[in-house]
Order: sequence, then C-alpha cells, then structure tokens
Amino acid sequence: MPVLAAPSSGGVLSLDGKDGWFVSPDPSNVGRAESWWTAPRPDAKRIRVPGTMQEALGEYHGVAWYWREIPIPMNPHAGGRYFLRFWGVDYAADV
Repeated sequence: MPVLAAPSSGGVLSLDGKDGWFVSPDPSNVGRAESWWTAPRPDAKRIRVPGTMQEALGEYHGVAWYWREIPIPMNPHAGGRYFLRFWGVDYAADV
C-alpha cells in the first residue's frame, strides 16, 4: 500500500481516494471474533472512499470490513492526541 506524506504540525491527512482502501463483506458477522482487523481478507476488493460498499460488493447490504494502512506521524506535542473525522458513515462504524 502506498505511504502518504505526513502532514505538517497541526495539519490534516486526508484518507480519501481509491489507493490503499479495501472492503470485504462479513454476512455472518464473524469478523470481530476471528480478528479480521489484522489484515485485509483474501477476498477483499479495492474501493474508493468516500463511496458506497456496493461499488465493490454489488447488491450486498450488511456488515462489511474496511482496511487502510496509514502512516501515523510523530505528534509534536508531548501527550498529544490524534483525531479521526468521518464525514459520512452508513449506519454505524467501529474503529
């Protein structure tokens, strides 16, 4: 997966686009119990974000897993925090 340039201090790192994003359906909702978060599934498909999972998964409606590897730049502030902002989530998300 490509590495994105780290933002400057106080900057924003956009994760939009098709490079690096993968999605896979989880119709039996077993992903959490089977630790799917560790890596994309063998059947995972590339997907554009923002977008809808149906672009990659056809008419599927249900639980799906998304993966994206991102660089985490060093925080310039001791004890500093990072924020993830999702401008749109279809129904619910666990991050």
